[in-house]
Amino acid sequence: MSKRSLHQKHAGHQTLPADIAAHAMWFHRPFRADEWFLYDQESPIATGGRGLARGRIYDQRGRLLVSVVQEGLFRAL
Repeated sequence: MSKRSLHQKHAGHQTLPADIAAHAMWFHRPFRADEWFLYDQESPIATGGRGLARGRIYDQRGRLLVSVVQEGLFRAL
């Protein structure tokens, strides 16, 4: 998951270096890595120097394959 969705919540700041504090992936069913996927991502909250990003990976049939969660830490320069 990229840090971009977390940065969008902090759009008012000029430069905010970010580090990934924690991440997790849950694989819900088997899939082939050579097929096309839809990666849906959002950042529901970013406050107090921390941000949360969630993602979901779907196959071409719309079945949920993987759930992803990531926390980012931001520091003002």
